Amino acid sequence: MGRYRNERDALRHRADQLEEELHDAESRLTEAEQRLAEQARKDEEEERQIAFLRSEVDRLRVKVGEAPLARPAGRSQAPIMIAAGALVVGGVVVGMLSISTTSSRSAVPQPVAKTEPAVAPVAPRDPQMAVFGAEVVATTNEKVAVGDGCVIAATLAGPRQVSKVDVRCGEELYRSDMEKGDGIQTFERGHTEVTAGEGIYRHALQYVRRGSWTGPLPQIDLNSHQHRGHIWRDGPEPWSITLHLDSFSFPRRGPSLGTSRTLSAVPDRRWSAKRVATEGTPPRAWREAPEACEVALSPSSAGRSSDGTAIDCRVTVRCGAVLFYGEGDFGFVHCPLEGASIGAVVDDGTTPENGDPKLRLEPATATVVVADTIDGESFSATFELAPSSDCLPEASWSGQVLTPSERHPYAMRVQDGVVELGPKGEDPLEVKLPAQCGGGALPLRADGAPLLVFGPGRRTLGGFTPAGKALALRSEGPNQVSPSSPPP
Repeated sequence: MGRYRNERDALRHRADQLEEELHDAESRLTEAEQRLAEQARKDEEEERQIAFLRSEVDRLRVKVGEAPLARPAGRSQAPIMIAAGALVVGGVVVGMLSISTTSSRSAVPQPVAKTEPAVAPVAPRDPQMAVFGAEVVATTNEKVAVGDGCVIAATLAGPRQVSKVDVRCGEELYRSDMEKGDGIQTFERGHTEVTAGEGIYRHALQYVRRGSWTGPLPQIDLNSHQHRGHIWRDGPEPWSITLHLDSFSFPRRGPSLGTSRTLSAVPDRRWSAKRVATEGTPPRAWREAPEACEVALSPSSAGRSSDGTAIDCRVTVRCGAVLFYGEGDFGFVHCPLEGASIGAVVDDGTTPENGDPKLRLEPATATVVVADTIDGESFSATFELAPSSDCLPEASWSGQVLTPSERHPYAMRVQDGVVELGPKGEDPLEVKLPAQCGGGALPLRADGAPLLVFGPGRRTLGGFTPAGKALALRSEGPNQVSPSSPPP
């Protein structure tokens, strides 16, 4: 069953996306209008003060026998204001600029028009953290290797508002408050929230900051919906890092920032895979991709197809930086649940028909086939899945508990059927879990333990601590499994 059965479903899905973008733009426009109204009020008050001071100066000059000062002609009823803060145009934030004009002098100050605020203030909300795991898929930075795990931490200031972002791949690569210096920039940022359970939320993130400036701040382009991340620096010592990230952040516990949709009940699943066969004449990217791959499945809020079938999950089939299935805005399918297990996942439409190749994911037989027909040429790739998708390998993990204002070191160790976790330097909390995955591996969820989800390549884990604070960990152990480490 395909992502969409006809063109109407594709249009409906795109309309939903455009609706979210519209809400985002309206929110930012409201903020800009508020700042504009506030600036107009301040300008009005300053004009009054200037007029009063001029009259006082004139009165005193007359008393001492001097003529009143010459006056500048009255300013236009309000300054020409291109933006009082930041104005969103077509989803792009254009930098602050305020221009006032004056003309020839006259003897009498002109009146100033009174400007009332156009929009009522929006009640502020407490900032929340949305944390993403990512995997390096290409790099020219000597301090970062392909396959490294990365953590992207976004501070969310309100509905669709992102105030800060930082990215660490062991090394700190990007922080919003790094020095930018002089220059010009394009700045686009926003998030969408979805409900993942009672009091639990996840977020899609878009954060773009690029241009030309003199400071050390790198340029950045993050779009979780399209699995895309790129951080780079130009200049005498340029470097570039490409990341793969999931559609949604790790689960977050806390208050809502403006949820509009609810994720399906489909659980997150992640399999290491190996490409074992290729037939026909596939694209060059397919032929040159590594054999070690990953298949990821996550819940969705896409709705239903025209025949009523739930489009309740999203699938990606990835080998290194190459997405065989689920590229860009695609990868949405129906994932049937059979008890706690996932049944066969099928997309029977080709790229010309619904934007994606065909897909057949069979968890029961541990196989995946991706096939397509373009311009009359048919081709396919077959993958074998590793036995487990949601089990925790024995390893040491280190990371941070993250709040909008602080970072605290945190660690987790898995060994001999016990998970030890807690702040570094303190006695760890021990959680005994049954080994259900074989080979000493452990399931991720249990009473008293954090709710954790793997990031791409199983290089990261994220979610929240028993106290509900955001938690992100990177594997330090030798037993991690990723697309850079093929399954046996």
